[in-house]
Amino acid sequence: MATVLIAIDESPFAENAFKWYVQNFHKPANKVILLHVIENLGIQDMSPARYMELQREAKQKAEDLKQKYTDLAKAKGVESVDIQIKTSDKPEHSIVDLAEKLKVTYIVSGSRGMGVIRRTILGSTSDFILHHAHCPVLILNHWAPTTPVLPSVDHEYTILWFLYTQCGHVFTISMNP
Repeated sequence: MATVLIAIDESPFAENAFKWYVQNFHKPANKVILLHVIENLGIQDMSPARYMELQREAKQKAEDLKQKYTDLAKAKGVESVDIQIKTSDKPEHSIVDLAEKLKVTYIVSGSRGMGVIRRTILGSTSDFILHHAHCPVLILNHWAPTTPVLPSVDHEYTILWFLYTQCGHVFTISMNP
């Protein structure tokens, strides 16, 4: 039995990553944890009333997202699913920390496909997860939601073993230098 952490948000990339996982990797014995992290808002230039309003909106969106993925998991036949909502200044840290705390087998994440310059300046959640997680990470490319993912991982032998045991074959692998 594998424990799988799937990072979700309101983007179509997260939904595609979840659907791809279910279609290609999910086994009935797997435990699936879906994690949505609400990013803390900066309050420097806003009134307390506006801050509270934005917090309420973010929590409502998170609850709507939770219901959406509950329904989607049920429709796709995923029975053992735990949907968690957390709040953090740095969502990428929350994802990596929860994965380590729960000793997940691997993490699945979508990628929104920022360009090199934008990713270098702003950073990327999927890049951070890839380089800091203590388990294999599968990143679903933003541009090809229906084709096999090309995982890039620091745990090369672990991912090869994982791909072989989970699906009986190995996809193209790109290793980090």
